[in-house]
Amino acid sequence: MRIAFDIDGTLTPLGKDQFPSSTLPFPMSLIFRERLREGAVALMRELQAQGHDLWIYTSSLRSERYIYLWLLCAGIRLGGVVNGNTHANALRGRKISPSKFPPAFSIDLLVDDSKGLESKDTRTASTF
Repeated sequence: MRIAFDIDGTLTPLGKDQFPSSTLPFPMSLIFRERLREGAVALMRELQAQGHDLWIYTSSLRSERYIYLWLLCAGIRLGGVVNGNTHANALRGRKISPSKFPPAFSIDLLVDDSKGLESKDTRTASTF
């Protein structure tokens, strides 16, 4: 199964005390200063061990390279990254362009904290 995770508010906190989190070990923390939600890396490793293909789907403009390297330093190999630019290019020309559209990237499950993406169909979206 291809499972994608949002970054802001899902894998990383939006505020200082939103939930327990930690940085990467030194010296990687000098380059990648973003904090990861406690348990996120363990969950992602377990999903990979079960054979799932993990992706990131973010509306941010972080570069794909940055995201790949950041999570690789945490021990996560991503199958793909969809950032704001990739999303916009894939949905160009549509009359209505949703903030995220997992089917365009063959994503089976999107884990995201956005209420706007909440769906009763658990194959297309999941929220915290």
